[in-house]
Amino acid sequence: MTEFEILCKLDSVCKKNRISYSLAFGSALGAVRHDGFIPWDDDIDVMMGHKDYKKLLKLKKNELGNFFLSSYKTEKEFPMPFTKLRKNNTKMEESCIRFLNIHTGVWVDIFPFTYAAKGSALKKAQSYLLGIYCTLHYKYLNKHKMENNDEIVLNSKLCKVTNALPDWLIKPLKTLFFNLACFVGTRKSGIMIQMDEPNNNKKIIDIDSIENTVLHKFELGEFPIPLNYDKYLKKLYGDYMVPVKSHIHVNLEKVEL
Repeated sequence: MTEFEILCKLDSVCKKNRISYSLAFGSALGAVRHDGFIPWDDDIDVMMGHKDYKKLLKLKKNELGNFFLSSYKTEKEFPMPFTKLRKNNTKMEESCIRFLNIHTGVWVDIFPFTYAAKGSALKKAQSYLLGIYCTLHYKYLNKHKMENNDEIVLNSKLCKVTNALPDWLIKPLKTLFFNLACFVGTRKSGIMIQMDEPNNNKKIIDIDSIENTVLHKFELGEFPIPLNYDKYLKKLYGDYMVPVKSHIHVNLEKVEL
């Protein structure tokens, strides 16, 4: 129940700091269909709007206790364009990034969403800005892969540019492009996009899915899920009340609880 413990900590911190969030993806599905984890699921996902996400990233270490917020703000080599809340003194190493100098504790994934832009030109600009934001995260992963004679994450001109940038410039550039992508979006669009997958149609959701939530049972507690969860889950999974074949979500090297 380490994952559940981390979720409880996230919920407590968010309530204290007035940060809104919702269970997302398979975790929202698990809440609705199983009142908890999908039996074969191996992680917890939550989502929040970019304003709440920024508040989360500003939390001090002493507010987290025996937990750690992994993000580009706290770890130089953190390779994801989203955030993980991890429990200290645990280990869950992902095979694909095992050689990075980052915290490897058991985690809950936290995905940021922002308002989509309106108009073809601004939509294209927003997609490009988020593309740069995500690519900047590949710098250290690419570096380690090249040192290990492994295939790099994305072999593109943009990746080659970001790989050549000095280390001191990477963090401020991530913040810049994150903020620019949020700036060109507008609430009037009526939709929000997942910032690490802006062009994935299933990750484009109604604003209501983020801003309007309802508490729902999940294991031993109650946590927010989208108020319009039926519409949200149907877009992701179709007939979501019918279980699909189980699968392994993450390839793990080592797990210590």
